[in-house]
Amino acid sequence: MLCLLSVDIWMNKDESWNFSQDYDPELIKEEKRKELESEIRVQVDELMRQELKNLKLAVDRERERPEKARKKKEKAVTST
Repeated sequence: MLCLLSVDIWMNKDESWNFSQDYDPELIKEEKRKELESEIRVQVDELMRQELKNLKLAVDRERERPEKARKKKEKAVTST
C-alpha cells in the first residue's frame, strides 16, 4: 500500500526545478494539513457534543419553568 502511494505521488511529479533534491514544501504542507484536520475534527466534535448537551439542558429548564408557574397560579386561584 505504501509503495502504491509513493508511486502515485512521485510518478507524474515534475522534479526538474529540484536539482539539489531538497524537500518538497507542498508535500509536507499537505501531509501536515491532514494531521491537523483530524486533530481539529476531534476537538470540534467534542465541543459540539458539549454545546448540544448545554442546549438540551436549557430546553429542559424552559419546559420546567412554565409548569412551575402554572402550579403557582393554580395555588393562587384556589386559595382566594
